[in-house]
Amino acid sequence: MAPENHPTLHLPGEIVVHILSFVRDKSTRQKTLHSCCLVSRQWYSAAIPLLYERPRVDGKDFDRFVSAISPSTKAYAPRGDLGRYVRRLDFSNLVHHSSNSLMARIIGRVKNRLEVFIAPASSFSVVCLSPLSKCKKMRVLNLSFVLDALDFEAIKKAVRNMDNLTTLKLPPHTIINTPASDIPWPPKLAKMEINGPIDFDVAPNLDWPKTITSLTLAKSGVPTSSPGHILTNPSLNQHLRQLTVPFAPHNAFIDVFYLPVVISNLTFLSLPGHQINDEFFCMLSASCGGLRLECLEFGESPEPASFSAEIFADALEANLTRLRALGFHQFHCTEERITEDAEFEEMLQANAVKAGYDKGKIERGELQVGVYYFD
Repeated sequence: MAPENHPTLHLPGEIVVHILSFVRDKSTRQKTLHSCCLVSRQWYSAAIPLLYERPRVDGKDFDRFVSAISPSTKAYAPRGDLGRYVRRLDFSNLVHHSSNSLMARIIGRVKNRLEVFIAPASSFSVVCLSPLSKCKKMRVLNLSFVLDALDFEAIKKAVRNMDNLTTLKLPPHTIINTPASDIPWPPKLAKMEINGPIDFDVAPNLDWPKTITSLTLAKSGVPTSSPGHILTNPSLNQHLRQLTVPFAPHNAFIDVFYLPVVISNLTFLSLPGHQINDEFFCMLSASCGGLRLECLEFGESPEPASFSAEIFADALEANLTRLRALGFHQFHCTEERITEDAEFEEMLQANAVKAGYDKGKIERGELQVGVYYFD
């Protein structure tokens, strides 16, 4: 008997798209989406944009990714321009897998839709800035892994027309030695991370984005004197709301005591935990005028955080009337710390109610109040 001919099973396109929506955010998304591309032409058409939307690229996958995104002129590429699908590109795991010219070519291939880009360490140089400047939809640009000493003005010129850019992380060897005031910042730039040194004479007059609200001074991101040279800048003083100073050996000299006072508009402050002590809270209690600080984080540090409940309570009563949360890096999570935190939790809950925070938001978990831990 001749075998029966069964019609090919065909699902409506919207059903296929709905099925794929369940796997696009899974940790196994890349492998699963690749398998979906092999089912049929219909599944391929639906899955390929998701597969290349935010590809996971490490050393062993890099060559295949390049041949797909940027094939050589002699290569047969029946799949079309796959670069048009790429929205997020993370090359932080690459070391010596590429070259400056190849990286520039890749950026050129994905420029139309690229929104998030994390540059590699050793194959990103000034030649990559030209194609990068054409990424008009860029929202997040992370150059913190780049080892080349890129010129600050060159970076600023490259990003000035990125109208959607909200976050910029600078390379560790980029020295900010000129205000570069004649080059405008992107209009929506709100978060910056400075990983290289800021010249002593430039710091107080540096042209910061008018829209900046969050600043991280990481690695070498401070001048060789008081950070007040940076933080007394009028633009920062007016607009900055969140400040993070992570622990680094060179930051040992930083006099953190005056940071909340220097920038009185801060609502979030994260410092190395061992530098937030009784003296810190006493200084806050004695300062003039109430502070707007809502959240204080004890970051990673070489020594555990240590401060008394009594002095902390005095600071809440005096100038930390809006403080509602304390965050502790997991380094500080000793049994003694966790026991003490129960008392601080009660203080913060009472302080939040006294400050007039929305009780409904607190009860629904929309507004964080109390003690929390992070890693």
